[in-house]
Amino acid sequence: MPNYIDGFVIPIPRKNLPAYRRMAAKAGKIWKEHRARLLGMRR
Repeated sequence: MPNYIDGFVIPIPRKNLPAYRRMAAKAGKIWKEHRARLLGMRR
């Protein structure tokens, strides 16, 4: 398994930053959960 994560850089209008940050926080939790599962499968 590669040791990198694909991602995207997108411009966010300043007026949408609070909503984007909320969404990013939720997505980050999901990504971490799935990564933890993948690491657990190796053991």
